[in-house]
Amino acid sequence: MKKCKLALVLSLILIMSLLIRSFAFAASETDTEIGYRIKPLLEKLASIKQSDIEASLNKYSDMNNHWSRNYVGKLTSLEIISGMGDGTFRPDQELKVNEFIKMIVTAMGFKPESGVGSNWAEPYIKIAKEQGIIGEKEFSDYARPIRREEMARILYLAAMKKEAAPDNTLDDVIRMNIRDFSSIGSDYAQEVISCYRLGLLRGTPEYFFYPKKFLTRAEGSVAIINFLDVNARKPFTMTDNYAIQLHNYAMERELVGDKYHNNGEAKTYVICRPEKKEEMKVANVLKDSLSKSKGY
Repeated sequence: MKKCKLALVLSLILIMSLLIRSFAFAASETDTEIGYRIKPLLEKLASIKQSDIEASLNKYSDMNNHWSRNYVGKLTSLEIISGMGDGTFRPDQELKVNEFIKMIVTAMGFKPESGVGSNWAEPYIKIAKEQGIIGEKEFSDYARPIRREEMARILYLAAMKKEAAPDNTLDDVIRMNIRDFSSIGSDYAQEVISCYRLGLLRGTPEYFFYPKKFLTRAEGSVAIINFLDVNARKPFTMTDNYAIQLHNYAMERELVGDKYHNNGEAKTYVICRPEKKEEMKVANVLKDSLSKSKGY
Protein backbone atom coordinates (compact mmCIF):
# COMPACT_ATOMS: atom_id res chain seq x y z
CA MET A 1 0.00 0.00 0.00
CA LYS A 2 2.82 2.34 0.93
CA LYS A 3 4.58 1.52 -2.33
CA CYS A 4 1.44 2.42 -4.28
CA LYS A 5 1.14 5.77 -2.48
CA LEU A 6 4.82 6.48 -3.06
CA ALA A 7 4.44 5.67 -6.75
CA LEU A 8 1.40 7.94 -6.97
CA VAL A 9 3.27 10.81 -5.30
CA LEU A 10 6.26 10.37 -7.61
CA SER A 11 3.95 10.31 -10.63
CA LEU A 12 2.27 13.55 -9.53
CA ILE A 13 5.65 15.19 -8.98
CA LEU A 14 6.76 14.11 -12.47
CA ILE A 15 3.57 15.45 -14.04
CA MET A 16 3.90 18.79 -12.20
CA SER A 17 7.53 19.02 -13.28
CA LEU A 18 6.58 18.48 -16.92
CA LEU A 19 3.80 21.04 -16.69
CA ILE A 20 6.14 23.62 -15.15
CA ARG A 21 8.75 22.98 -17.85
CA SER A 22 6.13 23.28 -20.56
CA PHE A 23 4.87 26.54 -19.10
CA ALA A 24 8.40 27.92 -18.80
CA PHE A 25 9.09 27.01 -22.43
CA ALA A 26 5.88 28.66 -23.60
CA ALA A 27 6.64 31.75 -21.55
CA SER A 28 10.12 32.04 -23.05
CA GLU A 29 8.68 31.84 -26.55
CA THR A 30 6.15 34.64 -26.02
CA ASP A 31 7.36 36.42 -22.91
CA THR A 32 6.26 39.84 -24.16
CA GLU A 33 3.55 41.09 -26.48
CA ILE A 34 6.12 42.49 -28.92
CA GLY A 35 8.18 39.29 -28.74
CA TYR A 36 5.08 37.38 -29.78
CA ARG A 37 4.22 39.87 -32.52
CA ILE A 38 7.62 39.83 -34.20
CA LYS A 39 8.02 36.05 -34.13
CA PRO A 40 6.67 35.65 -37.71
CA LEU A 41 9.05 38.39 -38.90
CA LEU A 42 12.01 36.63 -37.28
CA GLU A 43 11.03 33.32 -38.83
CA LYS A 44 10.76 34.91 -42.26
CA LEU A 45 14.03 36.80 -41.77
CA ALA A 46 15.81 33.55 -40.91
CA SER A 47 14.54 31.96 -44.12
CA ILE A 48 15.59 34.78 -46.46
CA LYS A 49 18.23 33.70 -48.96
CA GLN A 50 20.62 35.87 -50.96
CA SER A 51 18.51 35.21 -54.04
CA ASP A 52 15.49 36.63 -52.20
CA ILE A 53 17.49 39.73 -51.31
CA GLU A 54 18.57 40.23 -54.92
CA ALA A 55 14.99 39.78 -56.13
CA SER A 56 13.78 42.41 -53.68
CA LEU A 57 16.51 44.83 -54.72
CA ASN A 58 15.60 44.50 -58.40
CA LYS A 59 12.68 46.86 -57.81
CA TYR A 60 15.11 49.69 -57.06
CA SER A 61 17.20 51.36 -59.76
CA ASP A 62 19.70 52.94 -57.35
CA MET A 63 20.78 50.02 -55.14
CA ASN A 64 23.19 48.19 -57.46
CA ASN A 65 26.37 48.94 -55.52
CA HIS A 66 25.33 50.64 -52.28
CA TRP A 67 26.89 49.39 -49.03
CA SER A 68 23.44 48.91 -47.47
CA ARG A 69 22.18 46.48 -50.13
CA ASN A 70 21.69 43.47 -47.86
CA TYR A 71 19.92 45.47 -45.15
CA VAL A 72 17.57 47.16 -47.60
CA GLY A 73 16.95 43.89 -49.44
CA LYS A 74 16.02 42.06 -46.23
CA LEU A 75 13.63 44.79 -45.06
CA THR A 76 12.03 44.91 -48.49
CA SER A 77 11.52 41.14 -48.36
CA LEU A 78 9.92 41.57 -44.93
CA GLU A 79 7.66 44.32 -46.38
CA ILE A 80 8.88 46.78 -43.74
CA ILE A 81 10.05 49.18 -46.48
CA SER A 82 8.94 49.59 -50.08
CA GLY A 83 10.95 52.42 -51.61
CA MET A 84 9.88 55.79 -52.93
CA GLY A 85 7.24 54.70 -55.45
CA ASP A 86 9.29 55.80 -58.47
CA GLY A 87 11.54 52.77 -58.65
CA THR A 88 14.20 54.18 -56.32
CA PHE A 89 15.12 53.73 -52.67
CA ARG A 90 17.42 56.77 -52.27
CA PRO A 91 19.59 55.26 -49.52
CA ASP A 92 21.56 58.44 -48.80
CA GLN A 93 18.49 60.65 -48.52
CA GLU A 94 17.52 61.91 -45.07
CA LEU A 95 14.93 59.76 -43.29
CA LYS A 96 11.93 61.60 -41.88
CA VAL A 97 10.54 61.17 -38.37
CA ASN A 98 7.29 59.64 -39.61
CA GLU A 99 9.15 57.29 -41.94
CA PHE A 100 11.33 55.92 -39.14
CA ILE A 101 8.32 55.58 -36.86
CA LYS A 102 6.56 53.54 -39.54
CA MET A 103 9.63 51.32 -39.93
CA ILE A 104 10.02 50.61 -36.20
CA VAL A 105 6.30 50.11 -35.58
CA THR A 106 6.10 47.68 -38.51
CA ALA A 107 9.22 45.90 -37.23
CA MET A 108 7.42 45.55 -33.88
CA GLY A 109 4.81 43.45 -35.66
CA PHE A 110 2.02 45.99 -36.09
CA LYS A 111 0.20 46.25 -39.42
CA PRO A 112 -2.17 49.24 -39.32
CA GLU A 113 -3.74 50.65 -42.45
CA SER A 114 -2.05 53.87 -43.52
CA GLY A 115 -3.90 57.15 -43.11
CA VAL A 116 -5.14 59.30 -45.96
CA GLY A 117 -2.98 61.81 -47.85
CA SER A 118 -0.61 63.84 -45.71
CA ASN A 119 -1.89 62.04 -42.61
CA TRP A 120 -0.65 58.66 -43.87
CA ALA A 121 1.56 58.16 -40.78
CA GLU A 122 -1.09 58.89 -38.11
CA PRO A 123 -1.90 55.21 -37.36
CA TYR A 124 1.79 54.43 -36.85
CA ILE A 125 2.34 57.51 -34.68
CA LYS A 126 -0.68 56.54 -32.57
CA ILE A 127 0.72 53.05 -31.96
CA ALA A 128 4.18 54.46 -31.16
CA LYS A 129 2.63 56.69 -28.50
CA GLU A 130 0.54 53.86 -27.09
CA GLN A 131 3.63 51.67 -26.87
CA GLY A 132 5.55 54.46 -25.13
CA ILE A 133 8.39 54.64 -27.64
CA ILE A 134 7.67 58.33 -28.34
CA GLY A 135 6.17 60.95 -26.07
CA GLU A 136 2.83 62.61 -26.64
CA LYS A 137 4.48 65.92 -27.52
CA GLU A 138 7.97 64.72 -28.37
CA PHE A 139 7.75 65.83 -31.99
CA SER A 140 5.95 68.90 -33.30
CA ASP A 141 6.78 68.10 -36.91
CA TYR A 142 6.78 64.48 -38.07
CA ALA A 143 7.62 65.38 -41.66
CA ARG A 144 11.09 66.71 -40.85
CA PRO A 145 14.30 64.61 -40.94
CA ILE A 146 15.06 62.64 -37.78
CA ARG A 147 18.33 63.16 -35.90
CA ARG A 148 20.52 60.22 -34.97
CA GLU A 149 20.11 60.81 -31.24
CA GLU A 150 16.32 60.89 -31.64
CA MET A 151 16.43 57.63 -33.55
CA ALA A 152 18.59 56.04 -30.82
CA ARG A 153 16.03 56.82 -28.13
CA ILE A 154 13.12 55.36 -30.13
CA LEU A 155 15.18 52.30 -31.10
CA TYR A 156 16.19 51.56 -27.51
CA LEU A 157 12.68 52.00 -26.09
CA ALA A 158 11.33 49.67 -28.78
CA ALA A 159 14.00 47.06 -27.97
CA MET A 160 13.03 47.19 -24.30
CA LYS A 161 9.58 45.97 -25.33
CA LYS A 162 11.07 42.58 -26.23
CA GLU A 163 14.35 42.09 -24.39
CA ALA A 164 16.11 42.72 -21.10
CA ALA A 165 17.85 45.99 -20.35
CA PRO A 166 21.66 45.90 -20.56
CA ASP A 167 23.81 46.19 -17.46
CA ASN A 168 25.54 49.51 -16.85
CA THR A 169 28.99 48.21 -15.97
CA LEU A 170 30.57 49.66 -19.11
CA ASP A 171 28.62 52.92 -19.29
CA ASP A 172 31.61 55.06 -18.35
CA VAL A 173 33.88 53.31 -20.84
CA ILE A 174 31.30 53.69 -23.63
CA ARG A 175 30.84 57.35 -22.75
CA MET A 176 34.56 58.01 -22.98
CA ASN A 177 34.79 56.15 -26.28
CA ILE A 178 32.25 58.37 -28.02
CA ARG A 179 34.42 61.35 -28.92
CA ASP A 180 31.46 63.67 -29.48
CA PHE A 181 29.48 62.43 -26.46
CA SER A 182 29.26 65.95 -25.01
CA SER A 183 27.16 67.01 -27.99
CA ILE A 184 24.48 64.38 -27.29
CA GLY A 185 21.37 65.92 -25.71
CA SER A 186 20.76 65.00 -22.06
CA ASP A 187 17.40 63.47 -23.00
CA TYR A 188 19.14 60.97 -25.29
CA ALA A 189 22.53 60.28 -23.69
CA GLN A 190 21.65 57.15 -21.69
CA GLU A 191 19.72 55.63 -24.58
CA VAL A 192 22.70 56.13 -26.91
CA ILE A 193 24.99 54.41 -24.37
CA SER A 194 22.55 51.52 -24.00
CA CYS A 195 22.25 51.15 -27.79
CA TYR A 196 26.05 50.83 -27.99
CA ARG A 197 26.05 48.29 -25.16
CA LEU A 198 23.42 46.14 -26.90
CA GLY A 199 25.01 46.54 -30.32
CA LEU A 200 21.93 48.24 -31.74
CA LEU A 201 24.17 51.07 -32.94
CA ARG A 202 27.85 51.56 -33.68
CA GLY A 203 29.74 54.77 -34.19
CA THR A 204 32.24 55.54 -36.90
CA PRO A 205 35.71 53.92 -36.97
CA GLU A 206 36.95 57.26 -35.64
CA TYR A 207 34.68 56.88 -32.55
CA PHE A 208 32.17 59.58 -33.47
CA PHE A 209 28.38 59.22 -33.20
CA TYR A 210 27.24 62.50 -34.78
CA PRO A 211 24.07 62.83 -32.69
CA LYS A 212 22.75 65.99 -34.40
CA LYS A 213 23.27 64.62 -37.89
CA PHE A 214 20.16 63.54 -39.77
CA LEU A 215 19.72 59.80 -40.19
CA THR A 216 19.85 58.46 -43.74
CA ARG A 217 17.48 55.88 -45.16
CA ALA A 218 20.33 53.38 -45.36
CA GLU A 219 21.35 53.96 -41.73
CA GLY A 220 17.74 53.57 -40.65
CA SER A 221 17.59 50.22 -42.42
CA VAL A 222 20.66 48.99 -40.51
CA ALA A 223 19.09 50.09 -37.21
CA ILE A 224 15.89 48.17 -37.94
CA ILE A 225 17.75 44.97 -38.87
CA ASN A 226 19.74 45.26 -35.62
CA PHE A 227 16.48 45.71 -33.72
CA LEU A 228 15.09 42.50 -35.19
CA ASP A 229 18.17 40.29 -35.39
CA VAL A 230 20.35 40.04 -32.28
CA ASN A 231 22.85 37.98 -34.28
CA ALA A 232 23.47 40.96 -36.58
CA ARG A 233 24.64 43.09 -33.66
CA LYS A 234 28.11 43.77 -32.31
CA PRO A 235 27.61 44.61 -28.62
CA PHE A 236 30.19 46.83 -26.94
CA THR A 237 32.62 44.75 -24.88
CA MET A 238 35.70 45.59 -22.88
CA THR A 239 38.79 45.14 -25.02
CA ASP A 240 42.18 46.81 -25.16
CA ASN A 241 40.93 48.72 -28.18
CA TYR A 242 38.69 50.74 -25.89
CA ALA A 243 40.29 50.84 -22.45
CA ILE A 244 43.09 49.48 -20.33
CA GLN A 245 42.22 47.77 -17.08
CA LEU A 246 44.82 47.88 -14.32
CA HIS A 247 44.69 46.03 -11.01
CA ASN A 248 46.36 47.54 -7.96
CA TYR A 249 47.54 44.58 -5.94
CA ALA A 250 49.03 46.83 -3.27
CA MET A 251 46.02 46.94 -0.98
CA GLU A 252 45.15 50.08 0.92
CA ARG A 253 46.38 50.01 4.48
CA GLU A 254 45.04 51.59 7.60
CA LEU A 255 46.58 52.17 11.03
CA VAL A 256 44.98 50.01 13.73
CA GLY A 257 46.59 50.66 17.08
CA ASP A 258 50.29 50.75 16.39
CA LYS A 259 50.24 48.49 13.32
CA TYR A 260 49.14 48.79 9.68
CA HIS A 261 46.67 46.27 8.30
CA ASN A 262 45.28 45.57 4.82
CA ASN A 263 41.70 46.83 4.74
CA GLY A 264 40.44 45.94 1.30
CA GLU A 265 40.80 44.01 -1.89
CA ALA A 266 42.73 44.95 -4.99
CA LYS A 267 41.18 47.93 -6.75
CA THR A 268 40.60 48.17 -10.49
CA TYR A 269 41.44 51.27 -12.49
CA VAL A 270 40.19 51.79 -16.03
CA ILE A 271 42.10 54.08 -18.34
CA CYS A 272 39.91 55.04 -21.29
CA ARG A 273 41.14 54.98 -24.84
CA PRO A 274 43.32 57.91 -25.91
CA GLU A 275 42.46 59.50 -29.24
CA LYS A 276 45.65 58.27 -30.91
CA LYS A 277 46.11 54.56 -31.45
CA GLU A 278 49.88 54.95 -31.05
CA GLU A 279 49.34 56.14 -27.47
CA MET A 280 47.16 53.12 -26.83
CA LYS A 281 49.94 50.78 -27.97
CA VAL A 282 52.40 52.47 -25.62
CA ALA A 283 49.90 52.24 -22.75
CA ASN A 284 49.48 48.51 -23.38
CA VAL A 285 53.27 48.01 -23.27
CA LEU A 286 53.36 49.85 -19.94
CA LYS A 287 50.51 47.71 -18.65
CA ASP A 288 52.42 44.52 -19.46
CA SER A 289 55.53 45.89 -17.76
CA LEU A 290 53.84 47.17 -14.59
CA SER A 291 53.15 43.74 -13.13
CA LYS A 292 56.87 42.98 -13.33
CA SER A 293 57.89 46.24 -11.69
CA LYS A 294 59.11 46.44 -8.12
CA GLY A 295 56.54 47.89 -5.75
CA TYR A 296 53.56 47.39 -8.13
